[in-house]
Amino acid sequence: MMFKNCFHTWLVLLLLLVSCSKQEKKASEVIASAAQLNAPEYTIGLPTGAAAMFVGERLFPKAKKLYLTSDSDAYVAVSSGKIDAYLYDQPCLEHIAKEKPELAILPGKIAEENIVVGISPARSELLPQINAFIDQYRADGTYQAMYERWITGKNPAMPLIEAPVNPALTLRIGTSGEVVPISYIGPDGKLLGFDVEFIQRLGVALNARIEITAMSYDAMIPAAEAGKLDLLIAGLNDTPERRKMLLMSKPYIDSAISALVKRDRLPKAAPALGACETHDVVSLAGKRVGVMTGSVGELYIETKQPDAIIFSFDTFSDAVSALRSGKLEYVLGSYTSMLNYTLHDQALMLLPEKLSTDANAIAVKKGNQQLLEKLNGAIEKFREQGLLQEIEKRWLRSALIPYEVPNLPAHGAEAPLLRVGIAADREPISFLLEGRFAGLDWELIERIAYELGMRIEYRNMKFSGLLAALQAGKVDLVIANLTRTAERAKMVDFTTDYFANPQVLLTRKELHGEEESDWHLLSGKKVGVLVGSIYDQLQKTMLPDTIAEYYNSYPDMVLALQGGKIAGLLVDEPLGRVTVARQKGLRILKKPLGDTAYAFALSKQNAELCAQINRIMQEMKQDGTWEKLEATWFGDDEAAKAPPELFKSGSKGVLRVITEPVMEPFSYVKDGKPTGYDLDMLSRIARKLDLSLEISNADFAALIPALISGKADLAACGISITEERAKNVLFSEANFQGKIVIVASDQLQDDNKPAAMSFKTALGKLKKSFHSTFVLEDRYKLVLKGLGVTILISLCSILLGTLLGLLLCLLRRSPHKIANVPAKVYIRCLQGTPILVVLMLMYYVVFGSFDANAILIAILSFAMNFAAYASEMFRSGIAALEHGQIEAAQALGF
Repeated sequence: MMFKNCFHTWLVLLLLLVSCSKQEKKASEVIASAAQLNAPEYTIGLPTGAAAMFVGERLFPKAKKLYLTSDSDAYVAVSSGKIDAYLYDQPCLEHIAKEKPELAILPGKIAEENIVVGISPARSELLPQINAFIDQYRADGTYQAMYERWITGKNPAMPLIEAPVNPALTLRIGTSGEVVPISYIGPDGKLLGFDVEFIQRLGVALNARIEITAMSYDAMIPAAEAGKLDLLIAGLNDTPERRKMLLMSKPYIDSAISALVKRDRLPKAAPALGACETHDVVSLAGKRVGVMTGSVGELYIETKQPDAIIFSFDTFSDAVSALRSGKLEYVLGSYTSMLNYTLHDQALMLLPEKLSTDANAIAVKKGNQQLLEKLNGAIEKFREQGLLQEIEKRWLRSALIPYEVPNLPAHGAEAPLLRVGIAADREPISFLLEGRFAGLDWELIERIAYELGMRIEYRNMKFSGLLAALQAGKVDLVIANLTRTAERAKMVDFTTDYFANPQVLLTRKELHGEEESDWHLLSGKKVGVLVGSIYDQLQKTMLPDTIAEYYNSYPDMVLALQGGKIAGLLVDEPLGRVTVARQKGLRILKKPLGDTAYAFALSKQNAELCAQINRIMQEMKQDGTWEKLEATWFGDDEAAKAPPELFKSGSKGVLRVITEPVMEPFSYVKDGKPTGYDLDMLSRIARKLDLSLEISNADFAALIPALISGKADLAACGISITEERAKNVLFSEANFQGKIVIVASDQLQDDNKPAAMSFKTALGKLKKSFHSTFVLEDRYKLVLKGLGVTILISLCSILLGTLLGLLLCLLRRSPHKIANVPAKVYIRCLQGTPILVVLMLMYYVVFGSFDANAILIAILSFAMNFAAYASEMFRSGIAALEHGQIEAAQALGF
């Protein structure tokens, strides 16, 4: 019996040890991504009733869940290993990660969220005023300062904000009072936090007396519905359900759902650039290497690689151009500058070796100790606040996405002057963006100047002349991707380092066996480029030895390729695959030109619509709809690609979509109906927005102008996201990731002429193309419809133009200058202006702000043009009559 009891005891102890071992092992496992948490062995914490709870339940169905009512309990649970991760709003997690070094945010967003002001329907007049205040506080730097104070800063304190003396109204506002650092009760019993400061500033902007009530989330919305509260400012997430009960403002704080984990469970980060060891494993003996005149790279080559053939340049762009053309094998420069060139040119690559441990610093004139100490103080302050890391993250991109240029505060003309020497040709460190200075160095020195109470005057010059200008007293400091060296330290003083930036080698991929290219087959030949597309820039940078041939439509390019007029064409891979599958004798060259992302384009005035579309797209990702759409439209099952039922019964208005219907599989015509991936997705989005979908067609080059002029709300047909386009339009989140490829003839050879095509072969291809285009795809219906429109425009413009021409003729023959001079100017201007230009001016400029019918505008434009010529015909005919004949006719009563 005793043995039996001992056995049971030992068995229990053994099981406990095994269990503890498993727990210890689990607690030390690395969590590489949020997706890893969706497994039974993981426990995630969810805040009860918050948006993060619903996101966690939907995205992590397999994980165990612990529902928590207190954030502090959640942070303790993560620290102790009771839960593996805690899902919550990113700003709150950023703050706690600062306060508790053992915790960290898992990289990547789990879900987007829009934190807004909830407005009682009874106070709808407040919505535009609140939105205007949000726009202003984001634009003038107030938002950034508040975020740094409450979210990323240490020891935040509520600033003194004077309440209005004679308020015009009273606002009753509900907040939580339980969420640090957003809205919480301080040691003195007063409400503090980001939301509380926001409320006070909003009260000043609206000239309102503020009454703040702290209450639970469960009670807020019912209180607003009952008329007890006017506004809810409590980290409120914008959801369709809440929109049924409240009005929602624009987002007033940038947020997302993120996951908090123990820091030691994150993947081990790669060493910082400045911590990399130097490598001399690359031998450059006999190699042609481009460097910047007077740079650290030039010194490195001279001392460490004396057998290399050095070519010095004034700018990196000149050196990289020489590399592309084959005049160099390498360009040696700073990591940031070289990385940027690889983003713009997929044919270039960086070698992995870091040839130095350089870091950037600011240079000041020898002996200017006062300025040096001030600069060092500001840099260290920014380092402690995490601002240096934030600036670095903003400007060092991993893909060609538009820069997020911050609106920085600046002092006025009364402030002391700081003369700054820069070399604005080093993207992303210092460069010109839309005619203004931008970049990592620019943002840093702007923030430093504001911190020191000074205003800046920039002196942009060549890099090689910067230090000489500093020594001569022409500038007070130099910030230009500058590295401290012993030689330079003899001439100028340097601040502490602010950014690690080692020297690396840029080279062509083809020199290192990276994906053999067959682009050389196009050398000296014509390639098709779609007007208004990103292909133009790609052709210039990546196929500089080819000749661009421009086309307004993709089908015209394909016909030109089949007819031997061009040797190849640039196109998106999905469309290229469809083309090759349907048109025999064509192939895709094996090496893509690069990666790209496609999205919907919207007018700059449609920011709210863009945010709504992004939110719905996120929902489609989460519920699996997105994946199904991709499988359907980019799959091989043609039967599944049925034209979508376009949503036409919306009660909240119309969503005007413009597209080019020849961009299969994004947007095209099938069975006489508009169809495609983009249109299918948009129909589902329109249904959720309760907007009727209205589709119009145009050439690709006309899509962006149509958005700018207000002729359409949204453009969709596989539109690539580019920096240039982002200056004029808004882009939704990317709805597809793809590549740019080259479609060429199977007969493409390594000579300067495409292989000749026999008359019989050409006739057969033409017959097949005609049958496929006009018969199988019912394009003849579009031709007939277009013919009818052409006849209508012709007849109406001739009739109207004749009447207008007769009027102009009478004015032209008038003896009074007030009548004949304007008529003469009109005739000369219209006769000297191409009709296409007249059409564009009328459609996009004169009637740009009106929703006028395009056919009516065309009739008016052609009539105006016709009248200019008809009036002169009438006048010359009348002038040809002899004066005696005219008198005789008048005498007879005519």
